[in-house]
Amino acid sequence: MPLARLRVRSRVTPPAREHRRPLAAIAPCVALLAGLGLAHPALAAQPTEPRRLEYRIAWNGIPAAGASVAITPGELAGQPSMVVEAKARTNAFVDLFWTFRGMAQATFLVDGVTPLHFVYDRQMNGKPYLTWTDFGQHGARSVYIKGSRRRELAVDGADVIDPISAVFRARLSGAGPGDTLHYDVWTGEARYRVDLEIKSPEAIDVPAGRFTALPVVPAVWKIAPQPERDARLHGAMIWVADDPARTLLRIRSEIFVGAVTLDLVRIEPGPTSADAES
Repeated sequence: MPLARLRVRSRVTPPAREHRRPLAAIAPCVALLAGLGLAHPALAAQPTEPRRLEYRIAWNGIPAAGASVAITPGELAGQPSMVVEAKARTNAFVDLFWTFRGMAQATFLVDGVTPLHFVYDRQMNGKPYLTWTDFGQHGARSVYIKGSRRRELAVDGADVIDPISAVFRARLSGAGPGDTLHYDVWTGEARYRVDLEIKSPEAIDVPAGRFTALPVVPAVWKIAPQPERDARLHGAMIWVADDPARTLLRIRSEIFVGAVTLDLVRIEPGPTSADAES
């Protein structure tokens, strides 16, 4: 899973490699946390409208990539559903050394945040990778394509969910400072235990403004296909707004040389009912 790759090699390398590892880690991280950036019908007075959030990604304060998160409510088999999509791409300067284009999309039923599909499509230095996962009552089945190679995988477990659906469940849990949430996450390529420890509120400033935020400390253990004894994140922190919407404000990950930071730049509201009627 992307979060489990937030570490870099302890070796100083030319600029191309210095940009490469941090961005490869933080860009897909948006996929895992996409659910933190959007309102949910169960938490809002009015039905959720589609909207978009824009983020910037920087390495040691140097702009390196951009990211966005969007949501579209809908209906499947007569039940309310949602499609959450996160995208990330390196900027023109970083493209001179290394390129990343990525999209993660989750489709789930609103009732119980029941996952249906999860797709992670990306290109790194022009090489394509695609992961497609279908969820059922007793587990999930995935297809992972890397270049010309194709692999089919399956995992059992009624509680296994994709990364985005896991975060939506966390937002709806009612958890607060002092609580730790636990999830069984399948990315389509590997299975992880994810813990989210919630800390006391604090004020932070991001380009979108000043907010009271809840810091969240993530911990990740890889449990399949090959367990990793110490796959927890070190020096990673997430900040979400201390309000019902739990908007994702910042992600920061310490690396061998400095830190990679994702900050909220702006929120673009979706169309209102009045706009739709005009």
